[in-house]
Amino acid sequence: MVAEIWVYLLKIRYNSKQKDIFLKSLITDITSFRNDIQVKEYIYDSKPENKSIFNLYVGDVKNAKYIIVSYYDTLSVSFGDYMPFNIHHNQRQTLLRIFAESIVAMLIGIFAVFLLKDKLIFLIQIGLLF
Repeated sequence: MVAEIWVYLLKIRYNSKQKDIFLKSLITDITSFRNDIQVKEYIYDSKPENKSIFNLYVGDVKNAKYIIVSYYDTLSVSFGDYMPFNIHHNQRQTLLRIFAESIVAMLIGIFAVFLLKDKLIFLIQIGLLF
């Protein structure tokens, strides 16, 4: 049953509410077999809304032989790899992807208008368009 919750119900985490539900559910599931859990809040924006992120630590991180790092939000599409703890890099890569896709969409639109301009003029003349 737990696997179905993670795969189907909690697989998308874009907004704060979805992330909070996911984090609370994860903590509940982990505390069923471990008690050494810490949640730390980091405020990374100096604006009045003070955007913050929460990191979940399981076990003794300082004495761990291995540390596994993962994100728990659903990432936006971006160029390049996700870099944990580098918020500015991840934001820049996401904006670069959005900008590139916007340019491609505009070029396709301009190309389509030039390709179909005769048909568009005809549709305007007979009153089917505008």
